[in-house]
Amino acid sequence: MKNSATTYIKIYQETTDEKLKNKTAKELTTLYYNVNDFENANLWKEKISVSEEKIYLAALIYEKQGKMDLAIVEYKKLIDDKEYKSKANFNLATNYYKEKNYNEAKVYYENILNIENGPYKDIATYRIGQIYLNTKDYSKALRNFMRIELLYENSNLREASKLKIATIYEIQKEDDKAKKTYEEFYKSYVKSQYRNLVLEKLLVINLNENRKEEAKKYYDELIIVNEKVGEGYTSYFTEQK
Repeated sequence: MKNSATTYIKIYQETTDEKLKNKTAKELTTLYYNVNDFENANLWKEKISVSEEKIYLAALIYEKQGKMDLAIVEYKKLIDDKEYKSKANFNLATNYYKEKNYNEAKVYYENILNIENGPYKDIATYRIGQIYLNTKDYSKALRNFMRIELLYENSNLREASKLKIATIYEIQKEDDKAKKTYEEFYKSYVKSQYRNLVLEKLLVINLNENRKEEAKKYYDELIIVNEKVGEGYTSYFTEQK
């Protein structure tokens, strides 16, 4: 890091190209930011000539220092900026979501959805769904989780969204839809981190429906992938003497 900083400083001092100076100051700010040297990060940030870049890096530095109130002020300056609006809205939404200030979080997540060709849309959709789920607005929650499946084919939130859909059906006592959704998950996501949960759900559902043979299929697999959980259901499949 020290060698890189020395090289950039030399470039900055020797060049007369203002664009190169700005780029070098930005690189040095980022370099020091990454190693938590906030004094030098701020020093080089002030040498950045492009105001939007300076504002964004100021926000990042404040946030990393735990000065979120100051970071928010800076991020809000960028919510309509062509280059930084996606990042600024996302960081604001994420902060408010963590604080459980769901009304504010939803505003900035919805801003993300309105940015043409912007990133973070699947995350924003998922979080909006979760906000509605947290506030028990199940129809709107369901609609947003379904959008993940329909609109974001490559999203890594598809599995979690599928589970949320099944969970909402369970909450609403729509048992047939819940079962069908769990079965779809079971077939589609063979190596999922949530497979234990889905196996247990399908096991219990089939036991409750007196479909012991079908339940045994899920039990046998559950015993293999999570013996401790599976053993809790062993008595259902043990022959009584």
